[in-house]
Amino acid sequence: MTASVFIAAAVAVPVAGASAAGSTSFTVDPARRGSTVTTLSNTLTSWAYRDDWTSAAEGQPSNYFATNYPSITTADLFSATGGGYTSKAETLTYLASNMTGGSVTALFQTSVEPASDLKFWVTTTQGDRQVTSVAESDTLIAGNAWTKRVYTLSAIPSGSTAFRIAFPTGGANAYNPQLGSVSITAATNITDTLDDWSKVSDHTKGLAFDTANAGVLGDTSRLMRTVKDQYTPAESITYRSTGMSAIQATALFSSSQENIDDLTFFASPDNATWTQLVNWTNVDSPINSGLWTKRVYSLSSLPSGTNFVRVTFPTGGLNSWNPQLAKVVVTGGSSYTDDLSDWGASYYHTSGLSFDTQNAAALGDASRAQRTNNYDGFPGATTTRDLFKNPQDRNTLTDYDFSSLITAVHNIIGQGLTPKIRLANVPMKFTAVPVVGAFGTNIRPPDDYDAYYAYIKAIADAMVAEFGIAQVKTWTWGMTPEIENSSWFEAADGTAASTETAFFRLYDYTVAALQASLGAANVKVGVHMMNQTDGLWNPADFIDHVASGTNYKTGATGTAINYIDFSYYEGSPGNTGQLETSAGGARSLAVSIERIRARALLDGLTGLTYGVAEGGIGFDQDSRFISNNILGSSYEGSFDALVFKKLNDLGIRDWSRWALNTEKIWGGVDGVSSHLDNLAQKMVGDARADVARSGSASDPSNIVDSMAGYNPATNKIHVMEFNHNPSPSASGAESVSLTVKNIAPASGSSVTVTKWVVDDTHANFWPTWSADRASHGVSNVTYLGWSPQSLTVPSLMTVQADKDYWYSRVPTYRSLAALSSTSTTVVPSGGQISLSDTVAQHGVVFYEISNATVVGSPTSTPTTLTDNLDNWYLANTHTAGLSFDTSNASALGDTSRAMRTTRTDPQSIDYRKLGATSATVTGLFGTDQETIADFTFFTSADGLTWSAYAGASHADSLINSGNWTKRVYSLAALPPGTNYLRVVFPTGGLNSWNPQLGQVTVTG
Repeated sequence: MTASVFIAAAVAVPVAGASAAGSTSFTVDPARRGSTVTTLSNTLTSWAYRDDWTSAAEGQPSNYFATNYPSITTADLFSATGGGYTSKAETLTYLASNMTGGSVTALFQTSVEPASDLKFWVTTTQGDRQVTSVAESDTLIAGNAWTKRVYTLSAIPSGSTAFRIAFPTGGANAYNPQLGSVSITAATNITDTLDDWSKVSDHTKGLAFDTANAGVLGDTSRLMRTVKDQYTPAESITYRSTGMSAIQATALFSSSQENIDDLTFFASPDNATWTQLVNWTNVDSPINSGLWTKRVYSLSSLPSGTNFVRVTFPTGGLNSWNPQLAKVVVTGGSSYTDDLSDWGASYYHTSGLSFDTQNAAALGDASRAQRTNNYDGFPGATTTRDLFKNPQDRNTLTDYDFSSLITAVHNIIGQGLTPKIRLANVPMKFTAVPVVGAFGTNIRPPDDYDAYYAYIKAIADAMVAEFGIAQVKTWTWGMTPEIENSSWFEAADGTAASTETAFFRLYDYTVAALQASLGAANVKVGVHMMNQTDGLWNPADFIDHVASGTNYKTGATGTAINYIDFSYYEGSPGNTGQLETSAGGARSLAVSIERIRARALLDGLTGLTYGVAEGGIGFDQDSRFISNNILGSSYEGSFDALVFKKLNDLGIRDWSRWALNTEKIWGGVDGVSSHLDNLAQKMVGDARADVARSGSASDPSNIVDSMAGYNPATNKIHVMEFNHNPSPSASGAESVSLTVKNIAPASGSSVTVTKWVVDDTHANFWPTWSADRASHGVSNVTYLGWSPQSLTVPSLMTVQADKDYWYSRVPTYRSLAALSSTSTTVVPSGGQISLSDTVAQHGVVFYEISNATVVGSPTSTPTTLTDNLDNWYLANTHTAGLSFDTSNASALGDTSRAMRTTRTDPQSIDYRKLGATSATVTGLFGTDQETIADFTFFTSADGLTWSAYAGASHADSLINSGNWTKRVYSLAALPPGTNYLRVVFPTGGLNSWNPQLGQVTVTG
């Protein structure tokens, strides 16, 4: 089969929104090779190791990971060995939209023990918030043996969606305290002028705001459909408020073009069972010179117990923008009371609650909610991690019980994975006054570091006794997550100086204990920093300490370290959606790694590896937390492809995952993220091949990019193409052509090309689930504040009917999510093959070309990287204090230039080009204001060690009527072996915007 025939067969199915206005070409030259490709993700991070690797792992097939997730080779037991010990607090949850106040009545047996108060929380779109404005009123009852306490709640955090009551843990008896009644007061009315989604509890995805024609329609913002197809599910918007009594909706219809097709209305008590409302009335008035009709719907008597109202648009029609919803007013929700006679009024309760109907006369209440278990722990802790027979016995510090850890490790090894065990979360009984931080662990140092040392050594000794030193020496050891995060570790006085000193001591004692048990040569240990944002203290101080400080345990200079990991979270899709600086001062991925690696190299630590120990996408566009930081949509796929390329550009080892599928680990439906992990794994170990890019995307905001590798041992070439856009709502496909040159069949006359596609219509169940969710009425309420865009769907839903529906559809979703490939044979022509694709928005195409050997040599025809500084896509890294200036384009003859945002801090841009031989750099200088301060240049073979380049010449020309000077630097002879070029801005000067960088070309 000829290459031309294959091209026709390989073109992807056209995607709506594709444009022929632009196309991008990639030329892959496997004869030009560089660094070894590292993985996208080979580590699974497990927060609750007992759940993930003890009971949940039992009975799983031993080849589960090798079969399903071959990229995963390491299991990271996050906070595995200490720092939390408690029983679970029982909770009762109510729906409470826009709660303004309430009261809770509890009964305490104060003749037996003092009252241990209930706690109160509300769920908002910004997460859980504790209600702290609580007044108490006590009355003695039952012959003074019990106290009736009425809590009055006020100053409720705004934007509530649910109200939760938490029982205390411990106590003398499980039946004490008891919950007698709950009253909730919510906002009387909701008035929504449809300017944004802030007052809506849920909406389908095919809706958008129309702000055009405000003058003629008399409304600055209205809600409209984005599609009009009569065969698609009806679009709708949902409001939630306890005890709704009436609703009024204002809609605008283009009645001069087509007859009015009315909105429809539905009511529900629980967001599961819906009743259509047909008793509405309407009042019409003409607007826009009679071309449009304003219709005001009124539903004055909603069914008793209505907590949800849904307004549904018609389907079909001439235009998607007709009709439009202008305003919704919901009335009611003044008060609601639950007498705790059953669970009907509540939304959710934990399993350890039941009803007590005894002693009704004495207590003055026929039915109360109570706990079924009163087991106690340390207040505030959330997970049992401390490895002792009795974690509460402070008189005995050596009653170790490592059985749960041993069981977890057995299951990890049984899955063919390597353990990474986090130490240094200090057991509760090692601290006289433990303090439980935001993550449910003790954040205080040990009182006795020698007792802590003995604990860590005993853990290592037990592992050797169980598994043998040959096995244990292959493991990785770590410390508490995010070492400079005070929510994980903080000295008692809360100061940076005391806390970092305490952590240095903790690290030194931990490493010494491991080395004493395993032998120094058998210990691979490191730390996990925040680094993307600033913590309580500067992690550079830790790097200095392990490099040249005095070891607190041994007294020697320095402490062993093998790796440094850090956290990296993208703010949300579109913020920034491309691994650049996010809101709140967070550093870009490039700046994050450079910040710690540069300090380590400065301190002489040259053998470290670097990875992302936890990361992902933090929030959705509505500021809701994304569970496990993984989206279900195809956006996650192209984002992960961008991550994969950036990791390899920056020399980062891997990017750990919190979850692999919809059930997190075991037996769920695979998301696009796992497909990207598995595809990227095919490239791991390849020598990275040179890729030359030409052409342009049809949509300038699309990031159309590629990465390639070649493995001469297997005769395989791999190429990954992707079309990412920082905006999740972007919809433009891109035309991509690919040429692979300097290749020949290793045997016979042809190579085999295998192709995988991951996008909305390939290996992806999410679009179908999204449509199912809308048609079945699964609302955001079921997620209790978590993002409905999260991959781990079933673990988040709290409405049983929604869960049942999900599981009924899992076989269909699993079939849609299956990753498949197509293969064909191609006869190279002139030492190359050519392929073409239409890559969907947020789509990824992956090729494996097998039976391929390389002809030619690294002296092949040079290619040139040309960066016009319109964005950061072609730069390998850049410092944080740079931005783009697009003003004065005509005067300066350049539409976009890079400039400094500060005059004091050094700023630079790095480029990666294998075998770079020459470069040109165009700088623009405001010479009417100050003399030229030149750019400077550095070269590197590995991106780590840099040498100044002093051979640049330049040519000047006047621009902007002689007020500015364009200086073109020529770097005609870069040193042999140059793979990286750094362009450094001058510091100082009168203005941060002078000079500006207009273009960089690197040839090699």
